[in-house]
Formats: sequence, structure tokens, C-alpha cells
Amino acid sequence: MYEGIEPTRIFINFLDQKSSITDAPDARPVPVAERLGIEMVNIHFSYRHGKEVLRGFNLSVKPGSTVGIVGRSGIGKTTIRQLLCRMFDAQQGHILISGSDVRHWPLEQLRGVFSSVSQEGGVFFSRTSITDTIRFGRPEATFREVVEAARCACIHDDIVRMPEKYRTRIGQRGVTLSKGQQQRMALAQALVALGKRERC
Repeated sequence: MYEGIEPTRIFINFLDQKSSITDAPDARPVPVAERLGIEMVNIHFSYRHGKEVLRGFNLSVKPGSTVGIVGRSGIGKTTIRQLLCRMFDAQQGHILISGSDVRHWPLEQLRGVFSSVSQEGGVFFSRTSITDTIRFGRPEATFREVVEAARCACIHDDIVRMPEKYRTRIGQRGVTLSKGQQQRMALAQALVALGKRERC
């Protein structure tokens, strides 16, 4: 298929590609409160050479509120998340977080306020303790923060019933955990990564 080109070279070239999404010249750290509001106004977006995924989409999430977006596969749920953290830019419309357009946020700060939990669970490495697994996204997190996140994610009771509690080692890809435990562990990872300290 790639005659005369080594697969390794293709892979390296792919990694060397630079994203078209970069910090704006006037990007400065945005002062934010603990709870952020989100406004998506008249968003139009399509992937390259594809049909429009979002057309005139509007979303308002007040600080401290919880919103669920549901629907069949392909309607744009993942696209909304990718636009919020600027994996892509909308072709039309505005996205405001904490009152500031996402295009004016430094990318590192913007992506630091988001954390995702996949249906497939979190990040698991073979022979890694539960404590280190939960603080994967923020290794400097304290043990207390790990336990608080586990309580919020409703996985603490399961952990303390394990042979070595938080020192229990997890198998590759979380095979020693049930699917539900994997997902709750992933939620605990996300809470720790965000530095979330409020009690549940």
C-alpha cells in the first residue's frame, strides 16, 4: 500500500505534524471562578469534506448546573466536547467559557478545565496500585484527594473491600475490575485531574 515507504517513517511524519489550532497572539490567562458557565451561540461546524454536524446549535450551561446531552450516534455529542476544548474551531458562531471566547484562552489553560470519562473506562497500567491509577492525571495529588475523589465516584467502598485496599494493584487495562468499577475509577481519575476538592 505504501510502496517504498517504511511504516515507521509514516508514523513519525504523522507525529511531526503541527495542529492548525494554536494560541491566539493576544491569548492571556483567563481569571476563572471555581464554577464555570458555558455559552455556545449559533454554532455551525463540519469536518473536512463532510456534511454539517452542527447547524445553528445553541447551548447555555449556568455555573454550577448539570446538563446531559443525549441522542443517537453521530448527532454531534463528541463534536460539542471537542469544540469546547478547541480540538477544532467552529466555522461560525461563538463559544464562551467563563464569559471569554475560547479562541482567546491559552490552550493549556482551556484544556486544563476539562476532563473526560470514556465509556471504556479510565487509564490502567499493569501492576499499578489503585492510588497511583486514580492520580494518573495529577501525580502530585495527595492520598486524601485520591480518597475524596473515590468517594465522589462511588468506588471507595469497593476499594476498601479489596485485599490491599488502595495499595491493591490493577491488571492491564483494568481486567481485575468489573466494567462498572472501571468507569467509576475513570470518574475518580477525572476528578483528581481537575483538582476538584469540593465534598460530594
